Amino acid sequence: MNRKIEIKAADDQKLCCTFFSGQSETEVTKVIIIQSAVGVKRGFYSPLAGFLAKNGYHVYTIDYRGIGDSGDPSTIEDGIHTWGTLDLRAIHEYVEANHPSMDLHIIGHSGGGWLLGYVRPPKNLKSLVLLNVGDGYFNAFPFPANLTMYLNWKVHLPREVKKHGLLLTSRYYYGAPLPKNIALEWAEMGLLKGFLENPSLNPKGKFLKSYNIRKLSVSFSDDTVIPLKPIKSMMKKFDNNLEHFHLHPKDINEKEMGHFGILKPNQKNNLWPRILVWLEGNSF
Repeated sequence: MNRKIEIKAADDQKLCCTFFSGQSETEVTKVIIIQSAVGVKRGFYSPLAGFLAKNGYHVYTIDYRGIGDSGDPSTIEDGIHTWGTLDLRAIHEYVEANHPSMDLHIIGHSGGGWLLGYVRPPKNLKSLVLLNVGDGYFNAFPFPANLTMYLNWKVHLPREVKKHGLLLTSRYYYGAPLPKNIALEWAEMGLLKGFLENPSLNPKGKFLKSYNIRKLSVSFSDDTVIPLKPIKSMMKKFDNNLEHFHLHPKDINEKEMGHFGILKPNQKNNLWPRILVWLEGNSF
């Protein structure tokens, strides 16, 4: 069973979430927050959330401000850091208040992983799963992708925002339209060494090394959005308590995985059970 809920960030911005009630033969004692990639609506994560709920976890998904049901992107003036400092903080605090005795786990997909740099770890957080989470700094990418990323951050993205007043879904971006300042701050970060941790940013993301808990990073050889080099660069921003699995589709009997494949329903009999096994304290 799942239901839509609405929470408020500290600045009173309304945020839409979905709660998936865990199913268990005994009392549910564990809760998971799934943190979306930049601009991806929470509904995309519903199949994984439902699977986890059927296996004994309460699960929450969230639309950040200006995405999906959490506000018209044309009315949002905030930068992307607020998705961490305000929106993730709001859902973390909501879950802690409503499930104070439960072990918490976070699954962050792409930007939903590095946005944690803007928010302190929740007190009851036990583990963190990073799916396709990479460094957005253009020179963290291998040649010639670094040149493409530079042009994307420096030219293409700002030009699209100036033209439309927000970042529309286009060949330069996968997902829902992004509010203008969300997109522009993202592009600014992509030009800076250190990405969200660059000292010129205010605020900068300074909390990644605070997540000194058990961590799993999963990436794929055919991910053209975030290849292996920026994945490794992002992992260095966390502490050493991290297991990394870089998978080739053929090795897991798949034709392709890319940046979004692990979230698709066909993984309920392949990689999703492996995530469950890892969450229970075993090897992925």
